[in-house]
Amino acid sequence: MLEKVATLLPLLALIIATPSFAAGNSPSHSHRHGQIAAGEMGRQMNNLNLTPAQKTKVDALRAATKTQMDAVFTPEQRQQREQMKAQRQANKQDGNGMKLTADQKTKIKAIRDANKEQVKAILTPAQQAQMAQGGGWGKGNKLNLTSDQKAKMQQLRASAKAQMDAVLTPAQQQQAKARQDRRQAMGGNWKGMALTADQQAKIKTIRQSSDRQLDAILTPEQQAKRKSHKQGGWNK
Repeated sequence: MLEKVATLLPLLALIIATPSFAAGNSPSHSHRHGQIAAGEMGRQMNNLNLTPAQKTKVDALRAATKTQMDAVFTPEQRQQREQMKAQRQANKQDGNGMKLTADQKTKIKAIRDANKEQVKAILTPAQQAQMAQGGGWGKGNKLNLTSDQKAKMQQLRASAKAQMDAVLTPAQQQQAKARQDRRQAMGGNWKGMALTADQQAKIKTIRQSSDRQLDAILTPEQQAKRKSHKQGGWNK
């Protein structure tokens, strides 16, 4: 599903956002076809300061969304989805186990912020706008990068990794690599699900419906924060 160019941008985002664990955030938001809306919803709820009543309503919506998704997937696809869920949980455990210090968190945030601006400098205004409009890093193949842009992205990725390695301990570097390997495996699992066009259309409809229902639960402030998280693509 993702072309060679498409893998470059998510990997760069992963390196830059490797310690999104530091802020207690979840993996970067992906817009791949077939992504599970219930899982997305759970990740987006972090740091929204939901009230008990809101949490109850969100939990009910997540359960309903999962039921709708189960009706779309085949038994084999549901099994693959469970495997991906286990991989995400393992990634989260690795992230929590890194135990970044306050100084590491500060340095990593500075690296992420600097690299974000460097990436913006590589992209054209049109590409930046396309990414901000929901394309995210997972659709890098739709940005039509030039050969020069690809080369610059590769250099930036290498630079970001070197900076991160200088902040993390050897043990933390190993945990980050294991987390990245599992994310790549998850991407392979999505390919293996071989969703049909009809399944993709149904999943898109479920996600859109779920989003509308979720917005009805959240306050305008919470909606704005959630929208910023979805479109930012940098694990803010």
